[in-house]
Amino acid sequence: MSLRGAGGGAIGAFIASVCCVIPILILIAGLSVAAGLTVSQYRPFFLFLGVLFVAFYILVNLHSRVQISTSSFREIFVRERGFVLTASGTFLGLFAAINVLIIPLLIGIVGADAAILVNERPISGVELKISGLTCPGCADVIEEVLIKKAGVLRAEVSYERGKAVVLYDPGKISADEIMETIKPYKAEVISEWEVKG
Repeated sequence: MSLRGAGGGAIGAFIASVCCVIPILILIAGLSVAAGLTVSQYRPFFLFLGVLFVAFYILVNLHSRVQISTSSFREIFVRERGFVLTASGTFLGLFAAINVLIIPLLIGIVGADAAILVNERPISGVELKISGLTCPGCADVIEEVLIKKAGVLRAEVSYERGKAVVLYDPGKISADEIMETIKPYKAEVISEWEVKG
């Protein structure tokens, strides 16, 4: 196993995941959520940058080996396949770990203090169609942003369906304010209702 390859793959995985990590860190720090939502919508761009970084890293390392030897690029590639596999495997493994394990864990930590308090006031609900979601991480961040918003009692955002269901206190927040909260993502109301009792 090549530490050189593992280092390049790890940096690439972090670059590819930065769109999901930064919004969560912003939420944990209690800073402006708008900045986090803005970053999270560029997931394909960051994923492309991460893959591009790893590919460039591999090529530069192989090219430097060619420069100091009499072997061809193809011979170096075959000889250094362990390095190439380590860099690629580290990228894929760490990217998967960040997105499947670490981000949901952080979302759980951030959301642990978002308790729902039921009271005697009327509760309203709204179902929204959300445009611009590029990954499940985007949906998780939007859900967490909504839960943190004063007046929102519950929020569930589905990346697969591109929809959100939000229960809220109409005395504290409106459906329009909820849609404003998740900008730059576009949201449109599918249905609204009032919960009684």
